[in-house]
Amino acid sequence: MTWKNAGLCLLGIAIAATLLAPIGIYIQHFGSKISSNHELWGQMGSAMSGIYSPILALATICILALQYRVQRRQQKYIETKGVIDAAYSDAMAALQIIDTELASTDLKKAMRNLPDFAKMEPHEREKKEGFYASIMGDYLKAHDRLLPSWQRVYLNLVGLKDLPSEQVKLKFQVGTTASYHIAIALDRLHYLCMNDSGVQYLYDASLNDSKKPE
Repeated sequence: MTWKNAGLCLLGIAIAATLLAPIGIYIQHFGSKISSNHELWGQMGSAMSGIYSPILALATICILALQYRVQRRQQKYIETKGVIDAAYSDAMAALQIIDTELASTDLKKAMRNLPDFAKMEPHEREKKEGFYASIMGDYLKAHDRLLPSWQRVYLNLVGLKDLPSEQVKLKFQVGTTASYHIAIALDRLHYLCMNDSGVQYLYDASLNDSKKPE
């Protein structure tokens, strides 16, 4: 039996005890003999009404509060699922554009030669960034949809930061769709072109990002 089932059993027992306790107390004090006196029946009815009315009112409030909580969870789930579905859809559409832009073998080769700028010393990074920016500039002019499309993927991944498990799943999906070599290269290209905007790497060649998430 799970904790949830145990909790429901205890709740059921508590509710039954609350409803039966007044009857038990009444029988203990006044006996269980059924009276033929209408006045006594009226008195018992008044007593039971005074006891059960607030109990039922409290139960109604609890049920309404529970319904509200369930509805809020359902609404949050629907909203969250909408965000996730939109992120997946937009990222996959962007990857289709990237795949078209990467039909050039020379562009792929140039991208794969991009070093890890984030791990360089500042003076070395400045020189390397200038050198590779001049090389990649011509490619980006010829393939002007490449970087904006990866920016879409990047923003969709960053947008799921509050849903880390979904972020990892989308990251894996992007990596397997584009290939991890391409994802790492695009990540470095994005960093090279946008590092003044505070962008971060999403794919690290030293990490086992290709492991399928649970």
